[in-house]
Amino acid sequence: MGTVNTSTQYFAGEQWLPASCYQAPFYKNWIYEVLGRMCHLLQDMSVPAHAHVNSHVGKNGMYSDYYENNAKYFHQWTADELFSQNKVLIDPYQQSWGHPLAYLMYFLNQVTDHYASGIDYGDYSYDSSCPDLNTYIHQGDLPGSPSQINWTNCSSMHDVLQPLAIRATAGLLYWFAQEAGLLPRPLTSVTIFGDFFLFLGSTGYWYASPSNGMPPLNYNWQIMYLGDFSSAATSKSKLYTNTDKIEQGGIIINAPPSNSWITVGANSPTYSRVNNGSDPRDFKLRCIVTDASNTTKTSNEFYVDILSEYPPQQSVVQNNSDVEKAALMKESIFEPKPTEYSISNYPNPFNPTTTIKYQLPEAGLVTIKVYDILGKEVVELINEQKEAGYYEVNFSAKGGSASGGGASNLPSGIYIYTIRAGKYVESKKMILMK
Repeated sequence: MGTVNTSTQYFAGEQWLPASCYQAPFYKNWIYEVLGRMCHLLQDMSVPAHAHVNSHVGKNGMYSDYYENNAKYFHQWTADELFSQNKVLIDPYQQSWGHPLAYLMYFLNQVTDHYASGIDYGDYSYDSSCPDLNTYIHQGDLPGSPSQINWTNCSSMHDVLQPLAIRATAGLLYWFAQEAGLLPRPLTSVTIFGDFFLFLGSTGYWYASPSNGMPPLNYNWQIMYLGDFSSAATSKSKLYTNTDKIEQGGIIINAPPSNSWITVGANSPTYSRVNNGSDPRDFKLRCIVTDASNTTKTSNEFYVDILSEYPPQQSVVQNNSDVEKAALMKESIFEPKPTEYSISNYPNPFNPTTTIKYQLPEAGLVTIKVYDILGKEVVELINEQKEAGYYEVNFSAKGGSASGGGASNLPSGIYIYTIRAGKYVESKKMILMK
């Protein structure tokens, strides 16, 4: 093959192939060639002569099919016209009868097969368990015999078969896009990251990280205060003042209730809160996220410890042992180890910086690389051993340390980031929009 140019790459299977490698363009062209032939074969199933396997060359005295010769003169349906009538794609996943492709092929073939061709009668034998066939196959549909092949009957048949062929082809393309990872996947999980401790006078920040999800996403933050207000106030090492609440008969008026979920924020992946000393209760956070497919997932419950002390200062804590202890407490007590791999970024689209968050259920070598849409490596963000846990790294289109030092003044467009950790490999798209 000569010298291999590794600057431009194509993704094939589970590896990136250099553009100069003979395999890369072969994979790409071969895939789309097969996809085109699959669409052609599926559409052929909407012609009775094909469904009945009739030879119909139409030359040298061989059979010439009336419907196929005249179909171009009938009404030519379009996808937009069908969509305006709320006739959308045939979703091959919304059935348990068989493989999505087998379902599309069998469904269209059997609907067509119950109509006659110029040689064969319509065949009403089919698997009645196949979804929706009973909707389109009726005794007495014309043409049912070769003698009933005429303009009127074929025109009526055409108005059934051509719309189904369009909708089935859309279902096939949807299947391809879904299996090839070209479409956003429905929401699978939500994980909250953020501060485990909230010192007096400081602001805490939390971020809900969804795995997959079809935009736009709707975020609903909820808080649960833990324990009794007065008990929490006396148990803290410093006395809390509560000037915005009035105590009557031992009851704190206007204090949010304890031990029940309360909505505190919506339509934002982030939530912040200030510990101003007015409420000493520890609390838990959760975020309920719904995507465009109406898939709803509730995050982990995130425990936050409210502290009555001001944050330690570097000048006072000589060896910083208090900060180290707090970090160890976060990791060992309050932060459960993740149970699965995941990676996501926010914001997306972004300009110029986005944060890539990822979680590892086990230790190992981790690499995260960013590629442009042609497969050229833009930057390697991570290449090091990591313990199990939650991590994040920033990527900047302007370059510098935030992007690993390799990216610089990137143009707007689609970029791919790929994580490899042991046998786990996942790639996702992000959009730079200047």
